[in-house]
Amino acid sequence: MSPRAFALTTKVIQMSNGNYCAWFYRRKCLSELKMSLEEEMEWLRSNFALDLQKNYQIWHHRRCIVELLGADNDFEAEMDFLAQIFAEESKNYHAWSYRIWLVERFTLYEGELEYAESLLDDDVCNNSAWSYRFFILTKMPDSLYGTLEHARSEV
Repeated sequence: MSPRAFALTTKVIQMSNGNYCAWFYRRKCLSELKMSLEEEMEWLRSNFALDLQKNYQIWHHRRCIVELLGADNDFEAEMDFLAQIFAEESKNYHAWSYRIWLVERFTLYEGELEYAESLLDDDVCNNSAWSYRFFILTKMPDSLYGTLEHARSEV
């Protein structure tokens, strides 16, 4: 475990981004060297990460880092990152799965119905947005419904 070994994980991941061991070792370095998880999240929001948006390993790594950050995470930056991905590829399965996990894990339902509906306003044929809207309406805690009873009855 060393900063040099951590830097090598970046090189290995750049050359072979599906290498589970490199991602695992990277997390181990982050933990044992007490490196900045916030800086790791910035790296995960970089153009490099955007190029890997259909890579299972980067999404798993992202979930692990977000889990470690817990409530200290910048959820707004994460939602902005996901919006950027959806603007490029509105049907990215990995990004949608991650958003569902993020919303459910950290109870980030507020504003999500409006977000899903804005995507549907842009493209009524976006099945991913329809599925997400259904998820929000069926999983959102009752305390957050407020005036959404009409929308819930549509499900």
